[in-house]
Amino acid sequence: MRCDSFGDGFNRSVVVTASASAPDQKLESSFHFFFRVFVESLPQWPGVGSAHVHKKFEHLIHTVLDNGFQNDVRTRMNGSCFLARFADDFVMGFNLKSDAERVYQVLPKRFERFGLRIHPEKSRMVQFSRPYWKQGKGPGSFAFLGFTHYWGKTLSGGWTIKRKTQGKRLSRFLSGIGDWCKEHLHETLAKQYGILSAKLRGHYQYYGVRGNFKMLEVAYEGTRVKWKKWLSRRNSKDRMGWEKFAAQVEEIFGLPKPRIVHAF
Repeated sequence: MRCDSFGDGFNRSVVVTASASAPDQKLESSFHFFFRVFVESLPQWPGVGSAHVHKKFEHLIHTVLDNGFQNDVRTRMNGSCFLARFADDFVMGFNLKSDAERVYQVLPKRFERFGLRIHPEKSRMVQFSRPYWKQGKGPGSFAFLGFTHYWGKTLSGGWTIKRKTQGKRLSRFLSGIGDWCKEHLHETLAKQYGILSAKLRGHYQYYGVRGNFKMLEVAYEGTRVKWKKWLSRRNSKDRMGWEKFAAQVEEIFGLPKPRIVHAF
């Protein structure tokens, strides 16, 4: 579930609730059916300030989702299940399709009781079981917290859950880089370099997980392209080509290269 208008005011912590029968291995690897839920409408609290709205909404989600899953859902399932929530964004996982379908049908009704309505098009259930064949890709994928989760091959030929930067998040990042370069076209190279380096390091800090190096490279190369594009517009009579950009800019102000920050 996600509600962008409230995201920045939430306590930024991950809440994971799992059934007692869940194995000790990586939680996601044993569950076959996942679903994401988006809220389309929210209850109105007239006369309530934004800070209190954040608190009321967080309390409401905790009551409807966290407590409801722990007390009502988990005890009625025939198989293992779990809930992972980060602020107003969550996924549920089940190892039995019948359990997943049952909850997926009941969840909208429970939300409506508290003045919430689930978006019918952006909420979906996906099969996410480990593939048993050697060729092709694993079935299904889902996005959570800016990452696309999918089954991929290991170097030894086995299957594992991998994560890569969600496409629209990467596009948003590079679009923001281009907008910043345009707005600060005539700042000194040193200042531009400092800000762009900070943006890239922040991107690596969040998305620098094992298996996501290629997407980090796309972010790095895209930033170079945006920077060079707007620097070349400083002087219409002497456009900056890649050789000049490398010699006059990158030789002194080389942007930080991609790196994996998190080994998990």
